[in-house]
Amino acid sequence: MFIPVDQIILRISLAFILSLFFGLERQFKKKPVGVGAFTFVATGSCVLTILAYTVFDTPQSIIGPIITGIGFLGAGALIRQDKKVHGATTAASIWGFAALGITIGSGIIYLALLFYSFMLIIVFLDTYFERHSFGPYSKYMTVTLTDINCFNNLKSILPKNTKVQNFHFDKSKSEYSFSFMLNTRSDEINKLPNKILNLDGVKSLKIE
Repeated sequence: MFIPVDQIILRISLAFILSLFFGLERQFKKKPVGVGAFTFVATGSCVLTILAYTVFDTPQSIIGPIITGIGFLGAGALIRQDKKVHGATTAASIWGFAALGITIGSGIIYLALLFYSFMLIIVFLDTYFERHSFGPYSKYMTVTLTDINCFNNLKSILPKNTKVQNFHFDKSKSEYSFSFMLNTRSDEINKLPNKILNLDGVKSLKIE
């Protein structure tokens, strides 16, 4: 299939520009994958798709391996830390940008723009959830007390509706450990350590 040069330039440029803006947003937020990966994935997928339609008789023989290969790249963006896995949204978006590049390379621009707008909505929602420590972004806090009478003072400092997740008593040390899940804004969580550590009877604090 013959594709005019101006169409080729338009498709590659569009894939580059859309992925550039998205990659910059991820980089500014210090995500595991930044602008380079997104632009290379989207633009590269677009170029390969154009080649698949202009050079090969069976475009699917090129397009299929693109999706498979990008899946392995996205898996590399996942970071496991303690009990959490970070980078899932970024990993999924890498795969999504491969699909975006393929769609643009195929010339279905309206579908690519629609898909891109949906991805932006998801990123905005994800940013909101991260800012409010909601869902997978929940923070876990463990506080060790040497005096159980300090617990009421501790509870008064914590955000409303915060509940105890786990409790452990070390009889040999007379220490009480309480674990909480925090679902509140990041700025509020950042204020907690100073408030809690100033309480009498608090031995240690850990937020993860």
